[in-house]
Amino acid sequence: INDIDPFYLPGYFSSLFVSLKNLVEDEIKQPVTVAVLLPLSGSNKEMGLSYLLGLSKFLDRSNISKRIRLLVYDTKGIVANTLEIINHLSTELEIMAVLGPLTRDEILLLKLKKSLISSIFIE
Repeated sequence: INDIDPFYLPGYFSSLFVSLKNLVEDEIKQPVTVAVLLPLSGSNKEMGLSYLLGLSKFLDRSNISKRIRLLVYDTKGIVANTLEIINHLSTELEIMAVLGPLTRDEILLLKLKKSLISSIFIE
């Protein structure tokens, strides 16, 4: 898009192109919100902190760090906390993706929850 010179476009298309380009640039400026569910306390906190450190290093080295906003939640590695956070996230329209959870029990909970929701809507 940056290589197109609107000067060479017919008038109507030139203004349409400039409007479209401005819209795309404004969209890119808006950060994408990603929820991160990690055990940052409790018995699995080392795993969670390690994951968060790796994620932070990746974002620091990449060009996308300014376009991503992370909302980090501490699950404490407890299934009930994870369920509460997931229920809260389902009401947050700004969240585009979720990373985590990490522990086996939390992952099994999400799998079970997905199965229950699917069976409710299928019947």
